[in-house]
Amino acid sequence: MLLSPKPLNLYLIIFVVTSLLSSCRSTASENDQKEILQPIPEPLSKAEQALATMSLEEKVGQLFFLSIPIDDKGRNILSLNDFVLNILTSMHPGGIILFNNNIDTPEQTWQLTQDLQKTSAYPLFIGIDEEGGKVSRLYHHPKLKVTIFPDMAKIGIKERPDLMYKVGSIQGSELHVLGINLNMAPIADINNYKGNPIGLRAFHWTAEKAAPLVGAYVEGLQSQGVMAVLKHFPGHGATQTDSHSTQAISPVSYKTLKGREWLPFKSGVESGADWIMMGHLTNFHLDSRGLPGTLSRPMVDMIHHDLNFDGLIVSDALNMGAIVNNYNPEEVAYYAYLAGIDQFLMPSKPLESYLFLLKKFKDKLLSEDDLNKKVLKILRIKEKWKLFNTQSKPDFSILNSQDHQDFVTSLGIN
Repeated sequence: MLLSPKPLNLYLIIFVVTSLLSSCRSTASENDQKEILQPIPEPLSKAEQALATMSLEEKVGQLFFLSIPIDDKGRNILSLNDFVLNILTSMHPGGIILFNNNIDTPEQTWQLTQDLQKTSAYPLFIGIDEEGGKVSRLYHHPKLKVTIFPDMAKIGIKERPDLMYKVGSIQGSELHVLGINLNMAPIADINNYKGNPIGLRAFHWTAEKAAPLVGAYVEGLQSQGVMAVLKHFPGHGATQTDSHSTQAISPVSYKTLKGREWLPFKSGVESGADWIMMGHLTNFHLDSRGLPGTLSRPMVDMIHHDLNFDGLIVSDALNMGAIVNNYNPEEVAYYAYLAGIDQFLMPSKPLESYLFLLKKFKDKLLSEDDLNKKVLKILRIKEKWKLFNTQSKPDFSILNSQDHQDFVTSLGIN
């Protein structure tokens, strides 16, 4: 008599179902575990958040570093007015550089810088030329008493980096309380060719002596929260003419520049400088086309490769004779962008330059992805230097304090 297969089939069905349920539980458990193990995404940095909210117009504006000396009625700009407000809202500049026309008292200067920051949609670089000696925007205001330094060469001749660190620290502390976060200094040129336009602005006439002094100044200035700008690459000390008025030509070979003129720049970079100013300097050894550095991709690349520099490159002022006498001022920012310049300082026709460059992006002749990378680099520098943070009202008593006066006296320089 044959046994019925039914009980066996029943056992088989129970086994299969149990196995399937076990497998499902195991799979579900593994999936749960995978979800738990998924890394939590890093929060966006302030720079990344800012970039994500920017329009194309605002991104292009970040490339411009403008001056606001007088308004459309010829009046000195000492406070925020409709003229300045229109610039901030129509061009969205990344930086503003102050001049004598913008300065009167400590309280007024600080209030102006704070109002500029509050009105701008994104933090501003607020710069000034405060080298010491004959290049100063602060010394000549009777209501704004700041520490007065001689030309840097008169201090540099002592060949003491400790003194130069203190100079940078004092200047930085006094600029910081005025709301200024960037100084277009130090001079990294060397005063090595007779008749050059730099002269006593340079720290020394030899590169080996200038280099540690430049590095020490950078460290001192930046210890107070003020960014340093190394200028004027590839070296203005070998020229016989001044780029403020005309074309300036350097005859020095690449090999010599690398082993001599660029030593102070390297020292400044190694000391933490995030900025280098490209001069309007022509050097046929570096660019056979005879283009000034601000429009020369080969010279910009040398800053990155030869100095191992990944910070921001700012043009010298684009309203200088070496540029306006030879190039269309509306187009020059566009050509500087193609050369790799990150910040366009003081174009002679700012709005026209801005609109000309903006149109190139709108017409898809320039890549917005490339623009995003450049703007993110700018914003990351702003975040690094805490420009997204609000500055509390400072103590102005540090300006030309007794300690600062005593230090200058101790230098023994008339």
